[in-house]
Amino acid sequence: MKASRAALIVSVGVLALFMTAMSLVNWTGCAWYGYQTDRTTRYAFGVGCMVKMPTGWTPRHEMRTEQ
Repeated sequence: MKASRAALIVSVGVLALFMTAMSLVNWTGCAWYGYQTDRTTRYAFGVGCMVKMPTGWTPRHEMRTEQ
């Protein structure tokens, strides 16, 4: 019982670490996109990279429909 509980705690910890690392990678990619395109960007957890457009904040992957 104790071993399975410890394994569960370790698994949750590894998952949390992985999610944090991926969020950091995505945030860095969003900042890099803003730097390369000279646009105002921000990273929203759960949504992704947002780009400031005249109509407001738009997800980066939906920008083709906005332009």
